[in-house]
Amino acid sequence: MCSAGLLRDFTLLIISAAAAISVVTADPRVWLDVPVAGDCRGDTIITCYYTDLPLATWTWSRKFGNSWQTLMVNGTQIGPSPGIVRERKFKASSFSLITIGADSMARGWYKCSVGNYEAKQRYLDMECKPDSVLVSRAEDQHLEILLANVHPFPKINLTLTDSSLQPVALDFQHYCRGMRWTITCKWVSTTPLPIGNFSYRLVVTTITDTVFTGNIN
Repeated sequence: MCSAGLLRDFTLLIISAAAAISVVTADPRVWLDVPVAGDCRGDTIITCYYTDLPLATWTWSRKFGNSWQTLMVNGTQIGPSPGIVRERKFKASSFSLITIGADSMARGWYKCSVGNYEAKQRYLDMECKPDSVLVSRAEDQHLEILLANVHPFPKINLTLTDSSLQPVALDFQHYCRGMRWTITCKWVSTTPLPIGNFSYRLVVTTITDTVFTGNIN
């Protein structure tokens, strides 16, 4: 007759063996294509590619804290989602997870698997490009730059030229405010803008760059 301790150890051994069999194995035949940054106002697409593997079962997983949770299995959502998600197959060798209008909660680690083979985990960052951009001369002749609803904190690079195409150098002070995860930022020149007409090229960097051009009268 087996003792209670031996029976417990035997049971744990069986459980450990079963878990080892079900472990998904990382494999170079499955890999992820993740954008530099997701788009908070559009579709964020993560694509899983695979080769030389049958597509019988496929899953998407996200990391929450220190643990992974399955998000979708065979195109059906079964776990917590960072937003509205759906899946699309582009061709026989790939399938994509599409998150629509996600906020900062979509930021994190993702991975996909095909059968018992999984892709190396990849990190997805999120950004909100400016909802609106205003470059104008204020009543006191200072130059103002207003960026509405951006994420993360934006950096700017302004190239300003006068009507003779000569560069105009200005220093700025700025402040940001926001009640949600996006913020609105305003830059104000420390000196007035000279009299005249100007053209500008403004590069706004959140994670990626967005270029705006225009004229100031």
